[in-house]
Order: sequence, then structure tokens, then C-alpha cells
Amino acid sequence: MALRYDGATPESGAPITAGERQVGTMGSAARGHGIALIRLDRVAEAEPASITAGGIPIRLIKPDWARFSFPGEIKATE
Repeated sequence: MALRYDGATPESGAPITAGERQVGTMGSAARGHGIALIRLDRVAEAEPASITAGGIPIRLIKPDWARFSFPGEIKATE
């Protein structure tokens, strides 16, 4: 998953948490952008908790091409 952050760069391998629950692992990062392995289902379960990588706040970015549901989106009625 792509992500953004402000300030200090999260370390590679740092745990990503939503509230008190670990939801993934930080990959690489530089200049405010990064990538990580993240369980979106666990992020959704922990909403509205903030997401951090090694204690540094991060924001997940949904790619334009993605068709899967994303935490925080309103699900369309079928």
C-alpha cells in the first residue's frame, strides 16, 4: 500500500498500528512517501483509530486503479 507521512521517516520494518492493534509492516520510505504491507480489513476494524508506523503518523493512499473497498469509504448499496 502506498502511504504519506510528514516529518521523520518511518524505519523499514517498523510495525504499523491502528490504535493498539498491529495491522502491517513498514517497507521503504523517503521524502514523505512510502510503501508498506497492510491488512486493510484490520485497519477498517480499528477505525477511527489513527495509523502510525513506528509511532509516526501515516496516511494510506488508495491508487486510482484500485477497485477494492478502502477503510473510510462509504460502501455502495447493491
